Amino acid sequence: VTRTRAASVASRPALVSIGLGVLAIAAGAPDAGAALIASSQQFAALNFFVHTRAEEAMADTRAVQYMVELEQSPMGIVEFFEKFRYQEVLSESRRYPYFRSHPLSSQRVRTTRTLAEESGLADKPEDPEVVIQFEMMKAKLVGFLEPPARVFRDYPPTDTSAPARYARSISAMKAADLTTALREIDSLIAEQPENPFFHELKGQILFETGRPIESVEPLLEANRLLEGNPLIEVALARSLLERNEDGDIDLAEDALRDALIQEPNNAFAWTQLAIVFEKQDNRPMAQVATAEAAYNIGNYPRAYSFAQRAIRELTPNTPAFRQASDIRNATDPALPENEVFWRRRR
Repeated sequence: VTRTRAASVASRPALVSIGLGVLAIAAGAPDAGAALIASSQQFAALNFFVHTRAEEAMADTRAVQYMVELEQSPMGIVEFFEKFRYQEVLSESRRYPYFRSHPLSSQRVRTTRTLAEESGLADKPEDPEVVIQFEMMKAKLVGFLEPPARVFRDYPPTDTSAPARYARSISAMKAADLTTALREIDSLIAEQPENPFFHELKGQILFETGRPIESVEPLLEANRLLEGNPLIEVALARSLLERNEDGDIDLAEDALRDALIQEPNNAFAWTQLAIVFEKQDNRPMAQVATAEAAYNIGNYPRAYSFAQRAIRELTPNTPAFRQASDIRNATDPALPENEVFWRRRR
């Protein structure tokens, strides 16, 4: 809302400039009028960045306040800004797109540094537990997002730290190297058997490398160690559906319903729940779940179609009937605001 209002305010000088340009042309000064009109966008941009800088200053102040409230040193914010100060000297075309609309001026860095130093926490040492959590999170992102060559460069086999083994295990899984993936994750589980996410990753490794039945046990253990985590519950449900032994379908349904309470917009969970209903020969509810999945990824034609099918088979005025009706009404192609969702699927 603030950004929209700022853009509206910023456009006023441009409109004034255009108006003056039209008047100048009408008064017999076409060159002056053309110059005024041509400069209108520059005036708007300059005014907009005034508002942008004010918003960024407020955000910086609040970021420091958050760190102080957590009794953590805010110097990390300053160090982060310092890493990107070189962007100031680059031409507009060479800057990261983010910094074209979020100016990182020297004044902004100095102000943030002053706030951090005045907090009294600037020199407070980092909490070792927080640092290892950050390193594990970073390792997970690198493992999933970077190619194996980059992963093994950043985390060579000589690095036996937990983050390094975590990253290498994930990267090996992506490369279908089951032996390496299991060796690394098993070593972590041996050291930290109470860490649910190590068991969760082992379950994913087994599932992704074609051993879904074996993936159930580590995922059950992960769910036991950390109940109510949607990531683990959805992964467990997927493995249970593949194993398909007595009671597995009902367990999968319970896990998915629990996950969807916390993440009602999780399209993958809805897709898995649709499979559950199909296996239970409950076609109307499978159609409702499919409609929910489609709605949550913006596929309105598919959501509308499956909601319509479900409505024809469901008992009126039941919760499932109302759920399907809500999806149908929300994705109605007759609504002007839905035009873009229908057009993109044609």
